[in-house]
Amino acid sequence: MDPASHILSTSLIVTGWIPQGQERKKLLPPALVASLAPDLDSLSLLFGIASYSRYHETVTHNFWAVPLLIFLNASLFYFFGSYKNYQRLLTFSALGVVFHLLEDLTIDWGMAFFWPFSYQTYTLRVIFLTDPFFLMACMVGPYLNLRASYPQAYKKKLSLSILLFFAIYFLGKYFWGIHSGIILREW
Repeated sequence: MDPASHILSTSLIVTGWIPQGQERKKLLPPALVASLAPDLDSLSLLFGIASYSRYHETVTHNFWAVPLLIFLNASLFYFFGSYKNYQRLLTFSALGVVFHLLEDLTIDWGMAFFWPFSYQTYTLRVIFLTDPFFLMACMVGPYLNLRASYPQAYKKKLSLSILLFFAIYFLGKYFWGIHSGIILREW
C-alpha cells in the first residue's frame, strides 16, 4: 500500500485511542515512523530495478524482521526522544509495523513472510496499490479525531468503526474475487 495509507491509518488509531494531550504528542511520531519502517526495503531501488523487484516486501516484510523493526523503532525514540515509557513505545511501534503488514497483505505484490528461507509470497489480492475509499476514510477519521470536540469515547468508536468497516470491506472484496471466478465459470 502507499505510504499515505500507512501513515493515515496509523494516525486514525493513535488519535482515536489516546486522549489529546502530551502523551498523544509523544506517541504519534513513533507510531507513524513504525508504520513506514517495513518499507525500508524500498532502498533496494538504489541498486536498480532488478534488486528492488527481488527484495521489496521481503527483507523487512517477514516474521523475522517484525520484532527487530519494533524493537529498533521503540529504542530509537526511547534513547533520542523525550518520552521514557518504553513499554508504550514498544506497543505503538508494534501497532505501526503490524498495521503496515496487514495493509500490505491486501495488495497484489504479495509479501514473502518466510524470507530468506522462501521467496513464496502471500497476498489477498484485493487492491492493486491503494484503495481510494480506504484512503479517504483514513483522512477523514484522523481529521475528525484531531479537530472535532467530541468526547474521547466517540473518537474511539469512530476509529474502531472505520477499521471494522474496512476489515469487512477487504474480506468482502477477497471472497467476492474468489466466488466471482466460480460464478463466471459456471455461467
